[in-house]
Amino acid sequence: MTRPISEDLRRRILKVREMTGKTYEELAEQFQVGRATVNRLLRLNRETGGLQPRPHGGGMPKRVPDEQLPRVKGIVDAHPDATLSELAGMVSRELGRSVSRPTMGRMMVRLRLLSKEEGPGGQRARPARRAAKARGVPGGHRGP
Repeated sequence: MTRPISEDLRRRILKVREMTGKTYEELAEQFQVGRATVNRLLRLNRETGGLQPRPHGGGMPKRVPDEQLPRVKGIVDAHPDATLSELAGMVSRELGRSVSRPTMGRMMVRLRLLSKEEGPGGQRARPARRAAKARGVPGGHRGP
């Protein structure tokens, strides 16, 4: 998602529209913004009487709140060779709520057990093996 356009640009678009009656397409071309941006801006002015951007919607809440991460870390520590899918199943049973493999991967990033680059969709399926390989312990390689 991009940042809202500046207040100055918002005022200029509205002023030109009121003074000249240009079409949305002409305004979009003149100010080098999309037609939909002009449409949303002028609708915002009609509905609210102002040009202030609306607040961010907030997004989805986390599936597992931060307060429960120590329990998740305990499960991960107890099963260092488990895959993300296996860990997700264990966490689901422990917390009493469904946790998918991608959710488990995001929790591993939040716990700093995976880096963002390794992340939930990355190559890392067995966290302990990657850590072992980094320390030079044999058996850290999973193979092709």
